[in-house]
Amino acid sequence: MNRQKGFSLIELLAVVAILGALSVTALTLYQTWIGRARGSEAAVMIKQIIDAEIAYFLEHDEFFPDNTTYEIYHNGQTLPANVNNMIDLINQKLKIYIPTGHFLDYTLAGYNNAQPKSFTITIKSAIAGGYNLIPQKTEIIGSVDENGEITFLSPYK
Repeated sequence: MNRQKGFSLIELLAVVAILGALSVTALTLYQTWIGRARGSEAAVMIKQIIDAEIAYFLEHDEFFPDNTTYEIYHNGQTLPANVNNMIDLINQKLKIYIPTGHFLDYTLAGYNNAQPKSFTITIKSAIAGGYNLIPQKTEIIGSVDENGEITFLSPYK
């Protein structure tokens, strides 16, 4: 009896099916871990920015930015566009660096004309390449007022 060496077509199809199932599971777990990492980074950043705002308020008796809203996007774009080197300005004023390229968008808003004076920060996950890299969006909101009341909200489940 002369037997041919190698795998049959059915054996190869079974291996491909198993590898496909494993890769789908791995991709889902990978996306979950990426979402958790971005959520953790957002939580750390929001606490650091709130602490920096408190220190700035204690020194200047107002929050930064003064009655305006700054937006910093993950790709380095900033709004309003007329503020040159916004990340450097925030670094200079608050002594904190806001990283770009991490798929997190930041919105900083100071309200010094309100009673009480307050500051609000929102950090959201960004969408890259036209599709959402994170299965559920990360969004964390933090605020502090002149009375020292700090609030953190996480509207996602």
